Amino acid sequence: MRSWDTLTETGKIRRLRALATTALAEFPIEPLRLRLNALARDTDLDVARFVRARDGRRYVHAPGSDVPGERRCVLFEWVPGRILGDGPTEI
Repeated sequence: MRSWDTLTETGKIRRLRALATTALAEFPIEPLRLRLNALARDTDLDVARFVRARDGRRYVHAPGSDVPGERRCVLFEWVPGRILGDGPTEI
């Protein structure tokens, strides 16, 4: 197996996918709508909100068998809308 440092970006992404699957097991993903946080509650903005892990944390550390070290992983809920492109757009 190739070392992490010799992988292409695509190769690293493939290995991180398995790590992400491990991290997702720590989050209570349910089809129910999640509670709004203060910014979403107090404004009319569509805001990506954290999905808390089962134990209440906003992030988890997840190891990957083919990824060096542990990674801090977060999960955000989906914000509806259309993809505007790869970068920010001017208003």
